[in-house]
Amino acid sequence: MKRTLTSLIAISLLIFVQACKKEPEYASLNLDKLIINEICPALSEGENGWIEIMNPGTEDIDVYGMKILVTDDYYYRNCAYQLPDISIKAGERYVIPEAGKSLSIGIKADNLEEVCLSSGADELVAVVDVKSLAASVGKPQAGGSWSLIPDGSADAEMIVSEKATPGEKNYKFVPYKINGIIINEISPAEGWVELYHSGIGALTLYETTLVLTDWSDVDHVIYSFEEGSTIKSREYLPVNANLGDLKALKLVSNEGIVVDSFQLSDVKDSGNPISSQSYSRLPDITGDWYISGTPTKGAANQDSTEDISELVLNEFSPASGWVEICNPTVRILRVDRAKLVVDDKSAGTLNGTINPGGRVVMNVTATNASTIKLLSPDGSTVVDSFSAANVADGMVPEDGGSWSRIPDGDSWYTVKTASKNEQNYGIIKGNSVGIWYNQSNTPSLSSNLDKFVKLGIGHVFLHEYAFKYYEDQLPAIFEKARKLGISIHIWMQCFWWNDNQGVNGWRSPVIDAEKRYDQDMFDDILGENRATKYVKAGVQGIHFDYIRFGGTAYKHDYPEVGVTGVGAIDEFCRQASEKLKAINPDLILSAALMSERGSERYYGQHPESMGQYIDILVPMIYLHSSGYSYGTCVGIANYFAQHGSPALCWAGTQTYTGSGSGLGADELKADCEAYIGSQASGVVLFRHGLGTLPNLLDLKLNE
Repeated sequence: MKRTLTSLIAISLLIFVQACKKEPEYASLNLDKLIINEICPALSEGENGWIEIMNPGTEDIDVYGMKILVTDDYYYRNCAYQLPDISIKAGERYVIPEAGKSLSIGIKADNLEEVCLSSGADELVAVVDVKSLAASVGKPQAGGSWSLIPDGSADAEMIVSEKATPGEKNYKFVPYKINGIIINEISPAEGWVELYHSGIGALTLYETTLVLTDWSDVDHVIYSFEEGSTIKSREYLPVNANLGDLKALKLVSNEGIVVDSFQLSDVKDSGNPISSQSYSRLPDITGDWYISGTPTKGAANQDSTEDISELVLNEFSPASGWVEICNPTVRILRVDRAKLVVDDKSAGTLNGTINPGGRVVMNVTATNASTIKLLSPDGSTVVDSFSAANVADGMVPEDGGSWSRIPDGDSWYTVKTASKNEQNYGIIKGNSVGIWYNQSNTPSLSSNLDKFVKLGIGHVFLHEYAFKYYEDQLPAIFEKARKLGISIHIWMQCFWWNDNQGVNGWRSPVIDAEKRYDQDMFDDILGENRATKYVKAGVQGIHFDYIRFGGTAYKHDYPEVGVTGVGAIDEFCRQASEKLKAINPDLILSAALMSERGSERYYGQHPESMGQYIDILVPMIYLHSSGYSYGTCVGIANYFAQHGSPALCWAGTQTYTGSGSGLGADELKADCEAYIGSQASGVVLFRHGLGTLPNLLDLKLNE
């Protein structure tokens, strides 16, 4: 074995003596401050590696005659290099060998076992057990090394670094997540880019880059953040950079992830910013890109203009005598001397400015038949106008209501909820957004109605057990809903129950032994104790859930006597329409349907015949539970709209993921907006209490 043979020992000693002949008499007294900071083994032919030692102390150290001792699978602490007559300054790194020289013993990752730093008198100062190190952390690849991290720390441990750094601070790649940082403003003329951090807590920007794409589609790194760079929460951080030939800009994390980007094609305005302008997000942080005439380096974006051509008359209450004027743009509008005219008579003059999304209310004397105009300061241009003919629904507002643009700046509607000096809201005629609502939340329904009206949710499908547990609270709730323009539908379970009372599970509407429909069951569901009671209580709709079989409809077919599974569902729908609409002809009947197309054999739900009696078919198109795409969802909705006519199709839309966690408002809104352009004329959200409800005031699928 090695080192046990006398001849090998003699050879080693001879080489040791020849390699390290000099043992100086001079040496510093603080050699123990020195550390082995980095080891880079030879990783290819022609290399023999290098070692970096460092003086992390506060005083210079004389290293004359000190030695590097190497142990591999042949040598044991053999002198590979002896240091010349030099001192290593405080904080300095020294790479061995010096330029133009080499180690007398090449160090290789495959067989290196130990590296020592000793005094000229062979007293060990620092030792690295490379064999154990390699077993623990692995061996460096080409371009890498074993390095102390943190750099220069005697208490640190060596790791494998992807990047060797001879004579420089040791490097270890650390991925930094910078989600929440956006590009907020760009000034090509002045040469700066402003970032903004919308998240919580400071983020490290080290090695984050700004990458410019020029008009030849070539990328250039125009800025790289140095070590120690951070951005605080809610901080506006401008950085100077050359933005010549800008076509696009990317903010790239040190992992190579594009966190945010800008393209000239994103800019809503035409032209290029001059020296006094910039590209800015308007509104600040969340808005689209515009050319701003007032750069705001390091501060919130804003812009202003005297162009009031987009100023609008936004709401009018003839009974209360006021008009609301709104700025729906992203810029501050200077409105000095703009004029309001009612029935060709002056009603006042505007002054000052109106912020983006801001509004001004002016008192007027007017009637339902009045014509209102907003004129430019010189009176020559009609900026906006209103008359009752502008209102799509042709209705007149009740006391407490108004004519409103829904949403702000959009089309005119009649609403029961005037929103003087705040964002317009209200349930418009033809509203087709609903939500299923559990009976257990009935005590909070009154307060939730106030929220629903501001979100554009005009139909509440309240479970019928609200009558069982909270009947005394319902009259006040129904009256409040009426005043807000919200329709209450009672959500009934027809042929399946899970309340641990009576018969649980599926209840067949066919009596197989007698080959006939279960008229007693129909009478129970539609009778004085249930549906009839609810209609007489003044609700606007009845919603039938579980109006089907559990997949066995075909097992209840007796065509020889005219009794089938499909026929049972059809007959129930016919009787429901006849009985309940005799009480209230305007009652809205709706039914929840399985989303499988052509599945009447199993569920008994035949949209062609159900649609003759039911006003709204609600296929449960549960995108997340079923793994549907938006295209599939639209295809299902179109099928039921076509096959269920004259009934309307409202798409049942789940508010939670496949795992049961609630969706965010943006995701849920996108799911609802997927039906824009389809034949679905509404959506019903399943259900309240799961997910964050979005603002759906602008979702008008039936227009």
